[in-house]
Amino acid sequence: MDITNIKATSRKVEIVHPETEERIGLRINLLPDTDPKVKKVQRAVQDKQFAKRKLKLTAAQLEANSFEQLVAAVDGWDWYGEADFNGEKPEFTEDNVRKVLEQAVFIREQLMDEFNNRESFYQG
Repeated sequence: MDITNIKATSRKVEIVHPETEERIGLRINLLPDTDPKVKKVQRAVQDKQFAKRKLKLTAAQLEANSFEQLVAAVDGWDWYGEADFNGEKPEFTEDNVRKVLEQAVFIREQLMDEFNNRESFYQG
C-alpha cells in the first residue's frame, strides 16, 4: 500500500433534527482540517494572536477561533425538501454560512462534532 495515497478528503454531512435524529433537508460539504482553505484560517487566527502577544486565551477566544475554522471548513450546502432558513433556501456564501451557524446552534454543534472526527475524512 502506497501511504502517500492516504489523504483526508471532504465529506457530506447530513444534518438531523437534534431530538428525533430525522434528516431536516440540509446536506453540508465539510472540509478536513488539513485542507489548505482551513489551514489558512487557522494560521491567520494564530498569527493574529501572536501579533498581539496574547498567548493566554479565554474561553470566548477559543470558541471564536473554532467558529472561524468551522466557517472555513464549510465548502457548500444543499437545501432540499421543506428545509429553509428564515423562509428561504439561502445561497451558499460565507456570510450566509456565518448566519446559519450563529442562529442554528444545533447545526453548528453537529458540524463541529463531525469536523473533530478526523477519521471520518479518510475513506477506505
